[in-house]
Amino acid sequence: MRCGIATTPHHHILKRQNETHPENLSADEIAQRLAALPAWSLNDGKLYREFRFTDFSAAFGFMTRCALLAEKIDHHPEWSNVYNRVKAALTTHSANGITVLDFQMTEATYTSIKSDRKNAGNSELTQRLRYAADCCG
Repeated sequence: MRCGIATTPHHHILKRQNETHPENLSADEIAQRLAALPAWSLNDGKLYREFRFTDFSAAFGFMTRCALLAEKIDHHPEWSNVYNRVKAALTTHSANGITVLDFQMTEATYTSIKSDRKNAGNSELTQRLRYAADCCG
């Protein structure tokens, strides 16, 4: 970084110098928050979840919507996609642990899914965004 400007391919994004990062949550705080997220678990020190969708388009659309929020809060998930499945692992790399940002991303996944369910039926395209029964209960 030079002069407060990131020297990555996204050099147009200004980074604050002396930027503070959220603190790691305690094991008790993580357990308490996870209790409210039945589909998520703790795996290898990260929040983990697998999503199943009706098809590839629905899975990729979900990832795209979540990516928009990830950019807004500058917090990017580790995830992979194979056809109708998305695996997500959340951790805050700059804090070397789980922070409130990771739980904000879990909320983003629920928001994305609720939005799709609300819009399902509005058009032929959005009808394809119906999720398998085990997606979010």
